[in-house]
Order: sequence, then C-alpha cells, then structure tokens
Amino acid sequence: MTEFEQLEAMGYRFRLEGEQIRYRIVGTPPPHAAELFARLDRAQVRHILEARAAGYTVVKPDVLVVPWPDRYRYMAAIKAAQLDGKFISVQVVYRKSTRECVYYLTPPGVDLQPYLKEVTGHDAAAEGLC
Repeated sequence: MTEFEQLEAMGYRFRLEGEQIRYRIVGTPPPHAAELFARLDRAQVRHILEARAAGYTVVKPDVLVVPWPDRYRYMAAIKAAQLDGKFISVQVVYRKSTRECVYYLTPPGVDLQPYLKEVTGHDAAAEGLC
C-alpha cells in the first residue's frame, strides 16, 4: 500500500484546488501520519487526484486460489492467456503451509476456461475446478 493509500485509510481526504493539494482529516490524526507525509510523492498524489477527477477508478484484481497439485495447469493457462494479451498484470503467492497458490489477475473477469481446455484437453469447469 502506498503512503497515499495508507493516509486515506487513516481518514485523510485529499482534493485539488487549482495547483494546490489540500487535505482534511476525518477523526484524530495517528502519530505516524507525519512520517507518511514526509515520504509522500506530491506528483503522484496530483496524478491520482487528476485521474479520479477524470473518472478513472482503481480496479481490484481477480483472486484465484488454486490447490497445490493444479498449480502448473493454471500457470500454463494463465501464461497462454497473458500471451494472448488478456492480462496486464499477474502476480502469484505460493502458500506452502496451506498447499495452494493465489493468483492476482488484472484486469478482472477474464475467462480462463478456454485456456484450461487448451492445456489439459478437457473441460475443467465440468470437473468443478473453475
């Protein structure tokens, strides 16, 4: 989470007034907020606020949790989808303790079913894997 996101989560509300970046706090300022303000990139804040004013929003990635034995099938399907230009970003977290892989796929809503069929040669949705 960026400094800007952390400050917003703490109750700070930012806005642009001409060339100035203004903020207000909802509630009591936390003690470590000054440290976050010191590291805050003002150009990045301006860019975010201008993008919001233009109607852009942050899109949360799809989260796909895959059992450990199926991780290579899904990696191959995700790679094939990515090579087709379906994903902008793919991040994976391996959880050995729970024996699963968690994939964060952006943009959300991409249907992996055709790619899973391509990789495995059978319908993964019919097996309850999708």
